[in-house]
Amino acid sequence: MDQYTGRYILSRASSEEAPAFYGLMRSVYREMPDKDLFAVGDIELSWMQTALTPPGFGISARTESGELAGMLVVLLPESWDHSLANAAGLDPDILPCTAEMDMSCVAPQHRGQGLQRRMLTFAETLLPETTRYLLCTVSPHNPASLKSVLALGYRVAVTRKMYGGFLRHILIKQLQR
Repeated sequence: MDQYTGRYILSRASSEEAPAFYGLMRSVYREMPDKDLFAVGDIELSWMQTALTPPGFGISARTESGELAGMLVVLLPESWDHSLANAAGLDPDILPCTAEMDMSCVAPQHRGQGLQRRMLTFAETLLPETTRYLLCTVSPHNPASLKSVLALGYRVAVTRKMYGGFLRHILIKQLQR
């Protein structure tokens, strides 16, 4: 079930797209003057392949010519220890009802088109019916991403150092289902 949004086609992505997602992630990271905005650390291709394997999945935003313009990785956490809900100090009972909008990036030439917002919105339609809470992290120094997720109904639950010492907002959105 693809979604056509003007110049872009949004699709559910699986582990077969891991190399393309990984390539876009590394390319975007290399070009960022402030590495604090997008902390990829030592993420390897194998992490991306695992993340895009069910129950996790991705959202790809491609141009009509097939160029990968943006990507989003969605995780359905199975371990409390490594969950954003735990990092935010939330009740452990919500874990089975959470999804993490873990990583999102858009190629520089496609920014300003609302792709992050569109990918997040599309991902919501693909989540299990039992999902009640969405979590994500955003650098306080990334106003474009912060504006995007706040406009979708997320709110800052906590701000703390993560990902090797980078300051991050952990945001939560409660779904109305």
